[in-house]
Amino acid sequence: MEKLLTIWLDDQQWRRFPLSLLLIQEKAKSIFEDVKAKAGESAAEETFSASCGWFSRFKKRANLHNVSVSGEAASADTEAAERFPQVLKEIIEEGGYSAKQIFNVDKTVFFVHIKYILNVFSPFY
Repeated sequence: MEKLLTIWLDDQQWRRFPLSLLLIQEKAKSIFEDVKAKAGESAAEETFSASCGWFSRFKKRANLHNVSVSGEAASADTEAAERFPQVLKEIIEEGGYSAKQIFNVDKTVFFVHIKYILNVFSPFY
């Protein structure tokens, strides 16, 4: 599982995709569940939590020196972050959204676009 995660991390860094601790943890859990499903009954009882301690040890084992996570991850509400994937899944299913309709919007970019729209459509802004 960790070998697959290392390959994924290398790919994300090559693409210059910003990584957060939460994103890496969620990807690790996803890979674990995929590997567990392929292993069948022999792995049915296996569990994995992708804790911060696990990540720290993983970085040492994988000899990852260039993996940096954003500062937001350290100050994030970890309980809410753990619940979020399930909440997001429910929102997607209830709304009938497709994968193409789901993306990350940075607050700054969103503000710039709103300001642009207001300037274009409202001469008084």
